[in-house]
Amino acid sequence: MTNIAPSDCTVFITNKIQSGSAFATRTSDGAGVFIPPAVTHGVSFTLGDVMWVKAIPNPSDKGGNLPLLAIRLELPIDAEQEAKVEKPSALYDTILGILNDQDWEDRMWSVDELISDAMMLEPTKELRSGISSILQNMTISGQCSKITSTIGNSVRTWYTTEPFRP
Repeated sequence: MTNIAPSDCTVFITNKIQSGSAFATRTSDGAGVFIPPAVTHGVSFTLGDVMWVKAIPNPSDKGGNLPLLAIRLELPIDAEQEAKVEKPSALYDTILGILNDQDWEDRMWSVDELISDAMMLEPTKELRSGISSILQNMTISGQCSKITSTIGNSVRTWYTTEPFRP
């Protein structure tokens, strides 16, 4: 078995369930983090808190939605740790701003529409990949909803902050 060095990162707590497990989004890139009950036990936190975690690649992540597993959790308590708190990426902030913009309330966005219509950029493979990853993590954390439609061989996916009602 290969030893994997844990990495330090900051996360936003996005969900905590009755079993004691918690879910978070890494602030630097929106990657999903699973925090097992053994790690959350004895740590006081609420939804939306910014926490300091030591994380490793999640060996149980089959779908790619929670690529990190927290092995330690604590509040960023001292000035040195607070200075290391990663700020959300500009891309993450932009996407969240577009999805929450009241002028576009009830609007559903595809990845390409977010890039070309809202951000007024040329869609590239790298930009599509980055935005798709951020939207997946935002969906997992409950910040947006994902709606997929299949017609024949064509599959379309949209994202919205409004609850989906079929």
